[in-house]
Amino acid sequence: MSTRQHDRRRTQIISTAYHLFLSEGYENTTIARIIEEVAIAKGTFYHYFRSKESLLTALTETMFAPVLEDLAQVVASSALSPLEKLRTYFQGAAVWKANNRELMTTLLRVMYRDDNIILRHQLNRFSLAAAGPVIGQIIAQGVGTGIFHTPDPQRCARAIMSSFITAGEVMADLLLRILDGENTATIAQLQEEITFIEHTIGRMLGVAEDTALNLIDQRTVLQMIQQEESR
Repeated sequence: MSTRQHDRRRTQIISTAYHLFLSEGYENTTIARIIEEVAIAKGTFYHYFRSKESLLTALTETMFAPVLEDLAQVVASSALSPLEKLRTYFQGAAVWKANNRELMTTLLRVMYRDDNIILRHQLNRFSLAAAGPVIGQIIAQGVGTGIFHTPDPQRCARAIMSSFITAGEVMADLLLRILDGENTATIAQLQEEITFIEHTIGRMLGVAEDTALNLIDQRTVLQMIQQEESR
């Protein structure tokens, strides 16, 4: 088998597993089910992956690869200030979600099912391990220019990423409740969560009190909600 064929088969297994994990749940999807769907021999699967867990790791790396590539370009940019780099990274994710609202609504409903806790945990853990050090580089640049004030940029980055993951759990629940028709009080709660997480991150970074971080664009988040409600 050529390298191209090998890579294509591996990609096929990962893609199939991704759709099965979303539709049937990570816990409910067996290796046998993946093998059946891809129509390969059992030995072929184990040629590529030692276990379902190693397949999940490969899936996570595949999903995050474009994000990490974009983040590396942001870090290397000389045209952006450190604060603008953080905004570019965090706001970029929100813009993508707003522009792909139907997919995001589906992913939210699926990812936050109980049978996908392991999948969600793996994605969060990989995000922390892969993106955290790069965010730390941006923070270090900000310390160098005097806009950020923290004694340990890498630990600060880890704390910020962890805060985003925790806040993401809360905001995902609120978003789903809003999309299911709950009243405007829930939208107000979502806005309060965004305001609070930005305030907390500002204190971690040690920015001046009057500095507007704008890492999470509330208008973009509300745009996703309003567009979905208008359908």
